[in-house]
Amino acid sequence: MYKITDVLRLALIAAIGIGLIVGMAGPVTAQDDGDDTGDDNGVDTANGVDFEENGVELDATSDSIEFEDNDGTDLEVDSDGNIDLETPEGVDLETTDDGYELDGAGLDYEGEGDADIETETNDGEDVDFEFSDGSVEDFTVGDTEMEVSDDSLEYETNNVDLEVQDGTVELETESTDLEEEL
Repeated sequence: MYKITDVLRLALIAAIGIGLIVGMAGPVTAQDDGDDTGDDNGVDTANGVDFEENGVELDATSDSIEFEDNDGTDLEVDSDGNIDLETPEGVDLETTDDGYELDGAGLDYEGEGDADIETETNDGEDVDFEFSDGSVEDFTVGDTEMEVSDDSLEYETNNVDLEVQDGTVELETESTDLEEEL
């Protein structure tokens, strides 16, 4: 009699244990695993926007942006507003709150404070760059344009239109039309 009771008790404990494990596994596996393996593509609005499709990658939170496309754009804006940009035209732009560096494609500019540069790349692409009070006001090279203000960023090329403003990110490409709250 003790053996049947012990077996029933163990079965009940096992059933409760298995029920708890299965019940807890659902929410755990539904979470973003936090790695960049690409197994949670799409929009993850709990942690900002994490998007990847057709060579376009966008990772945006309320205080930083990382964007890359297969045309040669690589854009990063950190929580301090510092910009690191590589354009499809081969021009690199890096800014901090007190300076800038504009190089590549025959350009070699570096400085602190305000700047208003109008020049051309080796390939004859027009370059316009305005930097004031530690912020890029306007940047244009060939078909690439970027404007930054205190609360917005607009970046546009032939195939991409990216805008971050008022806690919303909008991305338009040939195959994507995305608008999400950050």
